Amino acid sequence: MTDTDKIPEGSDDNDAIQGDRIIIGEISGSSGLAIGRGATSISGTEKDLRDIQYEIVLNWDGKRLLRGFDLSERDLSGLNLAKADLRKANLRAADLSKTNLAMADLSKADLSDANMARADLSEASLSGARYTDKTTWPRDFNPGETGAVLVSGKKSLWTRLFG
Repeated sequence: MTDTDKIPEGSDDNDAIQGDRIIIGEISGSSGLAIGRGATSISGTEKDLRDIQYEIVLNWDGKRLLRGFDLSERDLSGLNLAKADLRKANLRAADLSKTNLAMADLSKADLSDANMARADLSEASLSGARYTDKTTWPRDFNPGETGAVLVSGKKSLWTRLFG
């Protein structure tokens, strides 16, 4: 394996982050396991990656970046994710009820149909986060004041015809 390099400053949101390390070389005896921000599969299946991402969140150490994780339809209720970096995370239909998301970064996250009842969203960043009319928010919370964007979900044929 060759030396590791630090990422240069000035990279944008789609690139590696300052301080990320890149290792170039071969890993002998590898089983195909790939974990990291850019990983799209583990042993060839997306489900495996989702399971590992879910396990990381359940055991979150307060430091690891969770941005871009696919946590759709997962039970995250009651977790302490204060100050978590969940930018661009897929939280569609996730149960975030009673979750501590104080000061978390949920910018551009997909919160469509998520249950966030009684979640602590104090000082959370929701700029550009997408939600639907089925997203459940904490009482007296107004997502429109946070920069979150209401997106329309597909309506059933019955609703479109009879309204």
